[in-house]
Amino acid sequence: MTLFRNPNQSTDSFAPKPDADSVDYKRRFNTGFQLLSNSEFADAFLIFANISEKTEEPAAFFNLALCEMEAGDDQKAILTLEKALAAIKKTQTPDNDAAFSSGILSKNYAALSQKEKESAAYLSPMPQEYPRLLSKSAKEKIMRVLIDACFRCELWDKIIILSASVQGKGYTNVEKALEAAKRNK
Repeated sequence: MTLFRNPNQSTDSFAPKPDADSVDYKRRFNTGFQLLSNSEFADAFLIFANISEKTEEPAAFFNLALCEMEAGDDQKAILTLEKALAAIKKTQTPDNDAAFSSGILSKNYAALSQKEKESAAYLSPMPQEYPRLLSKSAKEKIMRVLIDACFRCELWDKIIILSASVQGKGYTNVEKALEAAKRNK
């Protein structure tokens, strides 16, 4: 399967929908992930745009949205992040987040989680398996970036609605966006 189609070909000439578990798909995703991790947004954009045309992979949509935001296309990023949220509902597995935060690990998990809430770590690329392994955390990461994109577009009503699901969790960006939304509404 080729990574990109010839622009002179119709969209009907795309290869069949790839299997997210195939070696080829994982190679493509991982290449895009590495490019995005290295701030090579243009090439990462091409890969994730291609993947997102053919699959409903939450992490691919999320990574594509990061590229769109970097390009200044926040409106498009909002639509892509909404696709990521819809896709995560389809691939959601039983909440594994609780398993990682229970027992002897809970103290360290809580400390690390608090540090992440105050940082910009949520803006880092999303690994392919993250939504399946940690669906609750992945959904919240998507919501945080979606709120950022809405903030940049001054969509105050939408920020208020979206913030309800992550409000009070200590996410610095959400609290700032919600405060601005209430002030500007």
